Amino acid sequence: MDTSITLAIISIFLPFGYFLFLTAKRMLLSPVSKWTLNHGFSVISVLGCILFIVQKILNNPYEFDFDFFIMDKINLKAGFLVDESNVDYLIYSMLAFLVVSIFCSFYFKNKKQFIFTRQRFYAFLSLICFNTILFFTSATIIQSFVFFALQGLIIYIFSYFDIYKSTTNYNLNRFYRIYLLGDFAFLGAILVFCKYASISNGYIDIAELNYSNLDSLISYSYGLNNYAEFALGAFCFFLAAFSRLFIFPLNCFYSFSINSSNPLYMTLISASNCALGYFLFLKTIPYLEIMGDNRIYFEIFIVSTIIITLILMLFEKNLKIIFGQVFSIINALFILSVCYFDSQVCLYIFFILTIILTLAVQKLFLLDVISLKKRPVELRKGFFVEKIHIYTFEKFPTFFSDIFNILTKKVNFSVIPFIFRGFDIIASFLIKKFTKNSRIMTLRNILIIFASVILFAIFITLFGNFQEI
Repeated sequence: MDTSITLAIISIFLPFGYFLFLTAKRMLLSPVSKWTLNHGFSVISVLGCILFIVQKILNNPYEFDFDFFIMDKINLKAGFLVDESNVDYLIYSMLAFLVVSIFCSFYFKNKKQFIFTRQRFYAFLSLICFNTILFFTSATIIQSFVFFALQGLIIYIFSYFDIYKSTTNYNLNRFYRIYLLGDFAFLGAILVFCKYASISNGYIDIAELNYSNLDSLISYSYGLNNYAEFALGAFCFFLAAFSRLFIFPLNCFYSFSINSSNPLYMTLISASNCALGYFLFLKTIPYLEIMGDNRIYFEIFIVSTIIITLILMLFEKNLKIIFGQVFSIINALFILSVCYFDSQVCLYIFFILTIILTLAVQKLFLLDVISLKKRPVELRKGFFVEKIHIYTFEKFPTFFSDIFNILTKKVNFSVIPFIFRGFDIIASFLIKKFTKNSRIMTLRNILIIFASVILFAIFITLFGNFQEI
């Protein structure tokens, strides 16, 4: 077996091997040595970081593809890829997890009451690390979306089994909705990409849609002069990246995660979210280039979020929220700098800034400094962002959900045949209208209507039943 292939396989699956080891030990009720528990994940992180650095030096790309699902003419592919497009993110991720692991070693050493929960904590931490690697090494966009969504789900479950159970269910559901918003936005962008890939006359295969041909696909969609769908794809893709960079108003994520333990908080802000957001945003550069003069509106929005976040920081006292806002500002500055400078240089600079700020936060946490003595501005306005989040992600969807629940209980079902008759008339009209177009255009319009109805139903189902969760 080629050396690069061996290195890639080992570096990808190292965290998963440690996760299986800890899980097996827990299921068998077998003890884990103190040294292995305290330093095992640190060793895994160091080895992974070194192996990825070696692969970057060798500059010998590794790619492994396989057919994931085959049925008639449907052929979904999956695979792993390690090359110059993602190796920097892999190195940073392993370095960030190493920094978090070292912090956890000191933290658990000082906090003796958590001695029986470290094994579970490191098992989840290893799983998050493995999923992060799988996201970056995904060979197709659809595959990366799967691991993008799984990251939020794993963190959500991790939060329920944190080293202490003080996090309220409401706060968990609130910050998980930000992850879900990013997941649905990413899915919406993929649907737009797949639509244009399907009408590219075989130039781009949907099953093999990846980031390398994304530039051509975006240009192709813009060239068809359908600006509404082009704008929809751009909005969804930007929103997916912002959901992991926590750009205002999504930076209220940090307010809802303050009840999580310090080790979990450090994992969230430095290792599991920033790198994913940087990676996804840099894939949106073709959109920024096509925007031309209209990009100024995008830049004004980013500058506005920075100013608003700075103002909101003045009303905060908790250091977790304050540092979360600082990370949000750094991420916004990264987005702004990419518009004017070389994206690769910006990426390295902000990787370094993130690590430095992470070390500063860890130092304060180890000293048990988690709050200021008083707010810079003694006005209790710190819940303003949370209110925006509550109304956006809870009150508004719940209102629609209540309406549908009332209609379900109160409506007279004897009128349903007349409703279906109305749908029949509308459908007949649409068919007559669509038959004037080509079959591809007809199929496109039908799929757009169907996808809109399905996405709205999913949105109401997941976001509307907040009170029942």
